[in-house]
Amino acid sequence: MSLPDGREPLILEINLAREINVAAYAMLPYTSGRGERADLASSLAHIALEHVGTILLLFANGAIASGYALMRPALETTYKSIWIASVANDTKVARAYMGRDAYGDLKDIINDIEAEFEGTSWAVTFGKIRPHIRALHERTHSGGEQTLRRVKAQNMRTPEYDLGELVRDIRTLAGASILVAIPTATPEDVGKLNTLMIANYSWLAGSTVV
Repeated sequence: MSLPDGREPLILEINLAREINVAAYAMLPYTSGRGERADLASSLAHIALEHVGTILLLFANGAIASGYALMRPALETTYKSIWIASVANDTKVARAYMGRDAYGDLKDIINDIEAEFEGTSWAVTFGKIRPHIRALHERTHSGGEQTLRRVKAQNMRTPEYDLGELVRDIRTLAGASILVAIPTATPEDVGKLNTLMIANYSWLAGSTVV
C-alpha cells in the first residue's frame, strides 16, 4: 500500500477534509428523543461522517482501494440523511424509522434532493454525484474501477491513482461532511461550517451551504 506521487498535496487535502469532518461530527446531536425525523436523520448523519472519517484515514495510510470501497456507502448515507431530514414525507419517515425500506432507488433520492435545493449552492459544494454512481458501485464491489489499476500496475502492491481524481473525491467527502450536518446543526454551527468551508476552500467564497 502506498500513496501516489505527490504525497504532500494529498496529505494537505486529507487534513483539510478531516478538519471539516471532525467539526461537523462535533455538531451532531448524540441523543434521541427529538422526534422520528430528527432522530433518524441524526443517526444516518453519524454513520455517514464515520464512513467519511474512515475513508480519509485509509487514504492517509495508502489504503486507497479500501477507502474507495466505503465511498458509495458514505455518499449514499449522506443522501439518505438529508432526504429524511428535508424531503421525505411523514409516511416514508415513519416507515424508515421502523427499519423498513422507504428509500427506494438512490437516483430518485438524488433527484428529489437536487430539486429541493435548486437555486442554492448545493451543486457547488457537493458536485453532481449521479453520473458517478456506476463507478462508485464498482469501487465498492472491486469491479474494474479497482482491479484494472492493479492488473496494469508494474507492482500490484502500488496501483496507480490519479492525484487530481483523489483530490476531487476528497473534496467531495468534505462537502458531504458539511451538508449532512446542516439539517441538525444550530444556526450558529451552520455559520461556523460556512466559515470553515471558505477558510479551507477559498474559491468557494461567496457560496453558502444552505
